[in-house]
Amino acid sequence: MFRYFTPLLILQIFCIYHVYKNKRAYWWIIVILIFPLIGCALYLYKEFYNKKNIEHLSEGIKSTLNTEYTISKLEKKLAFSDTVENKIKVADEYVDRGLYEEAFQLYSSCLKGVFANDQDLLKKLTKTAFLKEDFQAVITFGECIKKDRNFNKSEEKIALAWAYYHCNDKITSRKLFHEMNTQFTNYTHRIEFVKFLIKIENLNNAKDLAQEIIEEIQSMDLTEKRAKKEILREAKNLIQNTT
Repeated sequence: MFRYFTPLLILQIFCIYHVYKNKRAYWWIIVILIFPLIGCALYLYKEFYNKKNIEHLSEGIKSTLNTEYTISKLEKKLAFSDTVENKIKVADEYVDRGLYEEAFQLYSSCLKGVFANDQDLLKKLTKTAFLKEDFQAVITFGECIKKDRNFNKSEEKIALAWAYYHCNDKITSRKLFHEMNTQFTNYTHRIEFVKFLIKIENLNNAKDLAQEIIEEIQSMDLTEKRAKKEILREAKNLIQNTT
């Protein structure tokens, strides 16, 4: 299909996708649509003004075309064969593109029959509900997967803990974060716990936990330290927020 697109149309598609994906001002889309050449030129100059960014632009155009093609192909396959498997594949792509509401609706439509209690599907719904900030839905679906043996180490449990916080149930939120606070593991979860403690102004405990994470990582060998350098950096930054 893309062989019939003119270079300018391809550039328009990329610019509009970039505006949407990076949450730029909506009026850019209007300018790009009404004045294709000038609008694209101005937008690209604003967003990609040095050599490094020009390289990113080239890669971004390729990625946009591939993404649009993938979505189109999967949507056509779904239209031809309306199966749960095809719905989930399209929904997964929607999540990657930031189309959380559309993804959530597709995932929800799969919750019937043998998939009514499917743990993987419920995890996807929990995650997507969190991404679209529907915290009550996060709690609804998250509670359905609490018995999953891998739940304690999952990102979905982080989402559930934060959902309770946003629904003003800080006691349950703290309980869930505390359950994930296991030494020498669950570092992403524990960093989120530090953030939670800062949010509720429990600064002493937040500082202690961040310091504990730092000391654990610093006691590791060089390879493990390198693998966890981002966690270490974030823990150090969070300590500054506790003073």
